[in-house]
Amino acid sequence: KLKEKFSFIGDVRGLGLVIGIELVKDKETKKPYPEIAKKVVYGCFQRGLLVLGPDGFYGNVVVLGPPLSIKREDVENALIILEDVFANLGGKA
Repeated sequence: KLKEKFSFIGDVRGLGLVIGIELVKDKETKKPYPEIAKKVVYGCFQRGLLVLGPDGFYGNVVVLGPPLSIKREDVENALIILEDVFANLGGKA
């Protein structure tokens, strides 16, 4: 849902609980957006959510890697934080 909502989310992929969010300047060209990846990581950190990144060949992937014992409530809180950070960065589609 966040990929559809925000213009700078180019792709969301993962395996199990490890999820990578690719950030792009333009969804059509898929041009990497490493500058915003750093802002996402810092914005999440300020709100108490630790994410990995920027990662990937171009430094434009933010990685979520929660523990296997994560509770549903914690997942929901993480998504609220992520959505808030994305919204504050002005990436509305």
